[in-house]
Amino acid sequence: FDELSEMLQELNERGVDSVAVKYTDWNKDKINGRVVDDAAVVGKIGGKSGLNKLLNGLRNQGATLFLDTDYYKVRRWNGLYSKTRTAAKTVANRPVYKYRYSFLDNLKDPNLPASFLIAPKEVERIAERFIKSFNKLGDVQISLGDMTAFVQSDFGIDGWSRQKSADAIQKAVALLSEGRSLMIKGGNAYALPYADIVIDAPDRSSRFDITDESVPFYQLAVSGLATYSYKPLNLSGEPKKLFLKSVETGAALHFIWLGKDRARLNQPEYSKYYSVDPLDWYQTAADYYQKLKEIHLLTEGSALVSHRRVQDNVFETVWENGCTVLTNYNKEDVRIGDTTVAAESYALIK
Repeated sequence: FDELSEMLQELNERGVDSVAVKYTDWNKDKINGRVVDDAAVVGKIGGKSGLNKLLNGLRNQGATLFLDTDYYKVRRWNGLYSKTRTAAKTVANRPVYKYRYSFLDNLKDPNLPASFLIAPKEVERIAERFIKSFNKLGDVQISLGDMTAFVQSDFGIDGWSRQKSADAIQKAVALLSEGRSLMIKGGNAYALPYADIVIDAPDRSSRFDITDESVPFYQLAVSGLATYSYKPLNLSGEPKKLFLKSVETGAALHFIWLGKDRARLNQPEYSKYYSVDPLDWYQTAADYYQKLKEIHLLTEGSALVSHRRVQDNVFETVWENGCTVLTNYNKEDVRIGDTTVAAESYALIK
């Protein structure tokens, strides 16, 4: 928690005055890959007293804390739960395993532990136990992981369909959102009515060969109702292009940073976290934030009503309050009507 306070202070000093923080490894069960039905804060990061101290500081830094939990998969069982009773089942009535694969040969990686998928029928019961404990933590919000991005079927004796599974997950999401803000991942439709913030929202089409253009239908539907962002900008191979996509479609910025103890990043399961040192990104984050802030102050609460390509790699976005943004992905300046848009930049028309 102390390291998080330092990160927020660095951002605050650079003019970043509105941050939503998703904190992942805060609970012992979650760290160990078990079912999270208790909201006990790990003592190593400060415990409940450290959390209370952090919350007091956040109020002065314009930040909101979301503690992450998830009921999609687990690696180990504990207490009331077992693979026999709690795991989703295959058509052979055996527990469903989710494996991770090597990027070298696309085969199952024996160095990475497999996970069990949690049966959707068990999700609401687990969430009920968790929320009773979580309510004692004070003014802190909830972030949900993969359970709002994926829906698993359960072909056990009860025979749960995918739709029935989605309905069960929706009930758990509704329960967890009562009286607090909710951050979700992916933003599937069954979770959107309860979400205040969506991370890892889709920023493009599937890019299948049959697809000619990517049209931001998702953003046209969600804008004005919830804040959304795309994959972490610091893990993108083209961060500037992703920033421009955020400008074009009214999205917020998303970064993922780690504290000072990064020794575990040499393990295969953490290989995707290749650019997570906040020292490398503070200034970039602050610069992009100030640029987006100008647009968001004018369009906050307003929905996107129009999006069109005006020429190759140049797009026009219009909000319902009349604000317009022209985004230019080309490497040379372009002129649209009376407006010149710089290369790889944008123009805000108020």
